[in-house]
Amino acid sequence: MARFINSYLDEDLIIYRGLQRGGAIGKGYNVELPDTENTDASWLMSLEDNLRVLLRMVRPELRMQVAWSVDSDYRKELERYREKTETLPQDRWSTRNREERYNRYDQKIKDHKLRREHLQFYFTSRLGGKAMGGGRPYYEELLQAAKREQNELEEALRQQFGSLGGRVSPMGNMDHFESFYRYFNPSAFENDALKLDDIYDPSKTIAEMCFNSEASPLRMGSSTFKLDGFYQGICVVKTLPKFTYIGMMRTLTQLDFLDYQIICNIEAGDVEKDRVATESKVARLERGKITPSLEATLQKLRTRIRRLSTNEVVPYRMHLIVRVWDKDPDDCASKLSAIRNSILKLGGAQSYEPTLPTSVRNYWQLCMPGWTWANYNDFKLYVEDVNLADLLPISSTPTGDLDEAEAIYDGPRGALVGCTTFVGKEGNMRPEHGIMFGASGAGKSVFTIDLLTQTAPYYDYTAIVEEGLSYNLFTRMYGCKPIIVQPNGNLTFNYFDTRGLPLSPDQLSGATSVAHLMAGPPPDVDKDRLRQALLAKQIERIYIDQFETWASRNAELRVEAARRVAIADAWRKKKMPQGTVLADAWMDFWSDFQDGEPLASELNRMTVDNARIEDFLNDPGNQWDLMSMAYTLMKPEDMPTHSQFVELLNLESRQRKAHPDLALLYMLLDPWTRTGRYGAILDGVNNVDLSGKVVHFELSYIPESARELRTVAAFLITNDLRKEIMRRPRSTRKRVILEELSAFLAMPDGDRITREYYERMRKYSCWVFSIIQQFQRIKDHPVRSSVVGNSRVMFMLKQPDQRDVESMSEGFRIPSVTKRQVTSFPDPSEMKTDPYGSFVYYHEATGRPKIAVGRHQASKEMILCSATSGEAFEKQNEQLKEYGGDAYKMILSQAKSKK
Repeated sequence: MARFINSYLDEDLIIYRGLQRGGAIGKGYNVELPDTENTDASWLMSLEDNLRVLLRMVRPELRMQVAWSVDSDYRKELERYREKTETLPQDRWSTRNREERYNRYDQKIKDHKLRREHLQFYFTSRLGGKAMGGGRPYYEELLQAAKREQNELEEALRQQFGSLGGRVSPMGNMDHFESFYRYFNPSAFENDALKLDDIYDPSKTIAEMCFNSEASPLRMGSSTFKLDGFYQGICVVKTLPKFTYIGMMRTLTQLDFLDYQIICNIEAGDVEKDRVATESKVARLERGKITPSLEATLQKLRTRIRRLSTNEVVPYRMHLIVRVWDKDPDDCASKLSAIRNSILKLGGAQSYEPTLPTSVRNYWQLCMPGWTWANYNDFKLYVEDVNLADLLPISSTPTGDLDEAEAIYDGPRGALVGCTTFVGKEGNMRPEHGIMFGASGAGKSVFTIDLLTQTAPYYDYTAIVEEGLSYNLFTRMYGCKPIIVQPNGNLTFNYFDTRGLPLSPDQLSGATSVAHLMAGPPPDVDKDRLRQALLAKQIERIYIDQFETWASRNAELRVEAARRVAIADAWRKKKMPQGTVLADAWMDFWSDFQDGEPLASELNRMTVDNARIEDFLNDPGNQWDLMSMAYTLMKPEDMPTHSQFVELLNLESRQRKAHPDLALLYMLLDPWTRTGRYGAILDGVNNVDLSGKVVHFELSYIPESARELRTVAAFLITNDLRKEIMRRPRSTRKRVILEELSAFLAMPDGDRITREYYERMRKYSCWVFSIIQQFQRIKDHPVRSSVVGNSRVMFMLKQPDQRDVESMSEGFRIPSVTKRQVTSFPDPSEMKTDPYGSFVYYHEATGRPKIAVGRHQASKEMILCSATSGEAFEKQNEQLKEYGGDAYKMILSQAKSKK
C-alpha cells in the first residue's frame, strides 16, 4: 500500500515529502481554452499537434499530471459581485438589476444548474542529492532551480495554448491550497461560510490544514467510500482504446452530471527498454503456432518496434483515473456506472473498479493534485504520444474576466462569463477602451443597455451620443432626460465657452474648427488654409477683447486669476515634466485638488504678496497666462458669443486694409446667428447642462436638409463632452458611448474626434466604447489604427458575413473556432421561448487575450427599457406622464402586468 503523501506550500510551489531525497517539487497551471462545442477539424488537429509538443517536455526526472474536473462552483466570483453591489454607490435601477442577476445565479448554484469545467496542468520533478541537513543555502538553491524550471514550462504552455486562443494562469499558494482542500473536503463547495483565507497557514502542512475526516468504505466489495460527508468512487482505465482521435474524450467530459474528475498521470518511457521488451515479446510469440489473430498482434508489435527505432513516436506510461463524488450513495453509484459505460465507448477501452480498500486508497491518492511519483504500477498503461495526446481530457469553461467582473452573463452549457471595463490595482485603475460589432437585429441595443446598467455603479459620469433614442428610458432611470438637438430649439451650445477650463491652444483650435465647419471649406486647399488662418486670428482677437472687458469690471477676480497663474506655475515646477504648458498644469493640479491630494490642497491655500501681484499684472509678457486663468473664473454669460464674433468680422472687413475674405466669412457665418435659420442653437449663453450622471445627446431630430447643422452639432457635443471630462477629477470613472460609429465617422472631422477620444481619454479615466454593425466600414478608414489599436475589449454579436469576421481577425487575435461560432450564432428573433443574444467577449489582457462566449438573456424590465422604435419613444413619453416622469416605477409596473 502506498504511504500517505504530505505536502507543503512555499513560494507558489508544492513541496511533496519535504526538500529531501525522495521528495518532489511541483506547480500547477490553470488552462482556459475557447469554447470547443462547434469547433472545426483544423483547430482540433492543431490542438493535437501542440499537445504532442507539450508531451515532449516530460522526461525521466519530470512528470506531468492533467487534471480535469467539473462542478457548479461560481460562489467566490458571485459573492464578490454581490459585495460590490452593496459597497458601490447605489441607484434603484442598477441595484435592482445586479441583485436580480446575483439571485438568479445563486439559485442556479444551489440547484446545481450551472456548470464549470476546470483544466489544470501540473509539472512535478523528483529531488535527488542530499537526504537531509543541506542547510538554508542548499534549500534556497533547490527552490530557485525549481522556479526557473517552472518558468520555462509555463512559457511552453503559453506558446502551445496561446496560439489556439487559450490562456494559461500559473497557480499561487492559495490556488494550490484550494485544490488540495477541495480534494480532501468535497463539502467545501456546499459551505457558504467557508473562508479559505482564514484557514490557510503557510507554516502548516497540507494534511494539517485539509485532512478533516477519516475515510470509511461503504461496504466490503464496493469501490465507494465516504469522506467528509460525501461518497466517492474510483474507476480506472484498464485497457487502451483500439483507436484514438482528437476530441474523443468529450465522451467523458460532456456527461450530463457534475462533481467528477479525470486524472491523467504521465511519466516518460524508456525507448530502449521498451524496444527490447517488445522484441522479446515478438520472439516469444513467433515460437508458437501462428494464427491469423496472432499474426495481427505480431504485425502491431513489429510496427511498434519500427516506430520506436526511428523515433516516430515517444513512449509514455499513464494512469487514467476517474473519481466521482456525491452526497447520496445511489447517485454516486449511478455516476460510476455512467463513467464505465462511457469508457466502453472510447474505442473499446475497458475500465476497472477497485474494491479492496487498499487499492481504492492507492488510486484515490493518485488523484492528489500534482502527485505523479507514487510507486504504484497497477494498470499503468504503455501509450505512445500520438495516442496519448488524444486521451488527455482537454476541455475547460472560458469565463472571461469573471474574477474581476463588473458585469456577469450566462455562457453556453451553464457557464458564467464576466466582463470588465477597467483593469489594474485599486487606486491605479485604467480604462480598457472597447468596441462592439454586430449585424442588425443581433441585440446590440439591449445588450449595451444591460452592460451599461450593470457597470453604472462604477461610473460617476456617462455620456451617450446616438441617433434613434435607444437609450431614452435608460437615461431617465438616472433622473436625467435626453438632450434632443434640433433646429430652432431652446438649446444653446456656445462654442466659445471654455466650461471652466483655462483658455488654451486646444480651445482656440476647437472654436476655429467649429467656425470653419459653419463657413464650409472652399475647394482650393490653399484658400482653405488661408480661411482657417483668418478665422483663428479673429477668434483669438475676440477672446482677448472679451477678457479685457471682463477684467475691467472684475478687479478682484483679476487678482485671483494672477494667483491661479502662480499656483499652476508652482505645480508645473514640482509635478509636471519639462515643457508642460500652463493650462495643462492647472488642469492636472485641479484634478488632484478635487481628489484631496495634500500638495494640491497646500498650494490652493497659497497667498501671493500684493506687490508681486501688481508687478505680475503690469508685465505685458504675462497677459496670455493671466487671460488663460481668467477664463476659469468667467461665468457662461461672460463668454464671447457667435453674434459678437460675426459683428467683429463685419467691423474688421470694413477696415481699409482688411483681407477681402473677411467679408465673405461674415456672410457665411451670419446665417448661424440666433436670427438665422437654425435659431439660437449656436449663438448665445451656453445653457446645455453636462453635469448629470448620464448625459444623452440625440441627433436624429436634425433633418437631412440640415446636414451641415448635424456635422457642427456632433463636433460641438463631443468637444464639450471632452471639456467636461477633463474638468472632472481624474480619480472618478467616466465613459463615452458612440452609437453607430460609421455614421459618426462620415461627418467632417469625425475621424479626428474619434481618434482623440481613443488616444487621449485614457489619462482622464474615461472609457470610450463605440458600436458598429460591420467591421468592413472602418477596415480601410484612417481611424482604424486608433480605434482597433486602443481597444482592449471587444464584443462580437451575430455576424453572418464570413468576410467581415475574417476582417475582424486582422485587428484582433481571434482563433478559428471563435470565428466559426460568430457566424453560426442563433437569431434571437427566431427563438420562441427564452430568447437570448449570443456574443463573444474578447479582452486583450497583458498581451494574452481572454475569449469567452456569452449569452445575454434579458429580463422583462431590460427589454422594456431598451425599446428602440420611434413609436415606442412616443408611447413611453405618454406613459411617463402617468407615473410623474418616474421611468423606474413605470418599467416595474409594466413588467409586472406582463407576468
